[in-house]
Amino acid sequence: MKNKKVAIIGGSGFIGINIAKEFLKRNYEVMILDIKKPKLEHKNLYYNECDIINKTKVVKFLQNIDIVFHFAALANIDECRNKPEKAFEINLIGTLNILEACKVNKVSKFIFSSSMYVYSNKGSIYRISKYACEELIVDFFNSYKRGIFLILRYGSIYGLDSQEWNSLNSYIDEIYKKNSIHLKGTEDDIRQYIHITDAAKMTVDLSIKNKENNFINITGNEKIKISELLDIIREITGKKFKVSYNKNSISDHYSITPYKSNINFAKHVSMKVYTDIGQGLLELINDKENKKKN
Repeated sequence: MKNKKVAIIGGSGFIGINIAKEFLKRNYEVMILDIKKPKLEHKNLYYNECDIINKTKVVKFLQNIDIVFHFAALANIDECRNKPEKAFEINLIGTLNILEACKVNKVSKFIFSSSMYVYSNKGSIYRISKYACEELIVDFFNSYKRGIFLILRYGSIYGLDSQEWNSLNSYIDEIYKKNSIHLKGTEDDIRQYIHITDAAKMTVDLSIKNKENNFINITGNEKIKISELLDIIREITGKKFKVSYNKNSISDHYSITPYKSNINFAKHVSMKVYTDIGQGLLELINDKENKKKN
């Protein structure tokens, strides 16, 4: 039996590369389309340099693909707020180009990486662009009447090799550099962190099993306050760092995992076996310590 082919657009990024690894474990052929070459090599992994604004290239590279994952986006909330035109060009026009390429190439499954921010009034231009993309995808497939879509709304993902602005990565980095941390919001802000390997496994499972248009939330199993999270970091590192909160600042980040907006209904999935937040933090901190030694 011939291996199935998946294309991961934005596959060199934090989420995309981990999904690629999970598919490669399952003997799929994986094509990564990105402006950056992935730091991964495998006999079943292929790479094509591609900017999603270039519709011609996107159409060309999505030939003979079974499942398309769209993970390319301007995702840093602060950068989106400061560069709204760039955010909408990449996130919205880029999405439209990919959808048109899927239509031309008769792709059977389209998976889109959205965000829990679509539920909130926070997230600035990033939230608006993700919500607009969701609506665009729904309208497109209602008109197209071929293939199915799966929209995945991710919560707070963390793990090794995440972006510098990733919350847990940035917290630990600031603590090690300054022995202190300054946070917007309050100590009672709540998150449901999910480890990247758990998120990748759930994503691949859902993409294979899903047989109809769906919205699904992917978040961690455990809710944790920021103050509790910092206590765990103190215990692991042995550092007595100072914490200050700017409770009066206007933040683009939500305070509690949000369910405020009236948007398309989504199912919620969770894992029976998952990475404990303490174990995940230990992994990040050990990595930081090893990099300091080297």
